[in-house]
Amino acid sequence: MLLGKIIGKTSTNYFQFKLEGESKKFDYIKVESPAEGSILCQIVELKRDINETVADCLIIGVRKEGNLHPIRVPFSPGLEVH
Repeated sequence: MLLGKIIGKTSTNYFQFKLEGESKKFDYIKVESPAEGSILCQIVELKRDINETVADCLIIGVRKEGNLHPIRVPFSPGLEVH
């Protein structure tokens, strides 16, 4: 289910996305990165304005060979969040 798209500056630990679907604080989400594959993330804060809701997210990592590993390349703005 599409929740929104990544906006603003990103890092290998943190990003924000404009929430277009329904989600809550501490929900786990997924971002498909062309460089790394399917990345597990978690919403840690929600900020609501009159016109939009923005979610602050921590990047947990990518599963490789049964273990979680940190990502090495930041997400590009515009990637879809599921």
